[in-house]
Amino acid sequence: MALGFLLALISATFKQKCRIRRILSASAVGSAMGCAALFLPGKIFCFLLAFWLTVQIAFGGNWKRQLYLGGCLAAAAVFYGGVWTVLTEWLPFSSWITGWFLAMAGICFFYRLVWRDVRRQKDFLYQVEFSWAGKTIHVCGFADTGNFLYEPMGRMPVSVMDKSVLQKYYKGSFKDLIEKHDENGIRMIPYHSVGRKRGVMMGIIVRNILISGKEGKIQIEKGVIGISEEPLSEKGAYQLLLHPDLIQYGRL
Repeated sequence: MALGFLLALISATFKQKCRIRRILSASAVGSAMGCAALFLPGKIFCFLLAFWLTVQIAFGGNWKRQLYLGGCLAAAAVFYGGVWTVLTEWLPFSSWITGWFLAMAGICFFYRLVWRDVRRQKDFLYQVEFSWAGKTIHVCGFADTGNFLYEPMGRMPVSVMDKSVLQKYYKGSFKDLIEKHDENGIRMIPYHSVGRKRGVMMGIIVRNILISGKEGKIQIEKGVIGISEEPLSEKGAYQLLLHPDLIQYGRL
């Protein structure tokens, strides 16, 4: 029962298309082999074989995917066992059924409170690279669905990047770099933001934008990136706010 619950949780978390009968079959085979390993020589080998068969039956796929999901299942099992052990010490009586239900509730609470939001945020993260001033810049971007900023001259969608990214690629001050750059590649972008009614952001024209995500890759010839003076992510999870038009249409 515990293994079936963990397999269902991994399937939901990583959006694996896994039918109930596959989860039940995998949990039954894994549990049976795990119990048999207690009485057979070479317990470690038998346990590893049971673990691999469990992941293979439940999810299939290539070996890299199986290894990743197997690691997540192992971590979830250790966490589940820890919750179960702690809770049983608080119970006035020892019962595996009560422990199973309480541990399941604890895991579900953790998933809804923490892990689900982390997974949702990762779904909006993309690897972005583009060319500017003779260099190829790599950055992690977040698809900002609330970004409606457009460059006023050509009505191109504007993504916003942390200024510190450019400072990693170029020596000297950012102001000197902008002054040396071609004026045709600079844009002044008016904007509105929370806590500030009006403002003007400096933007740069970049080339050969490549956006990579789970859905595939998007190649864009050129685009506009506004430069933010302040960090965009408090925890540094991303440094670029992607305009939603770039993701939705894959064009300017």
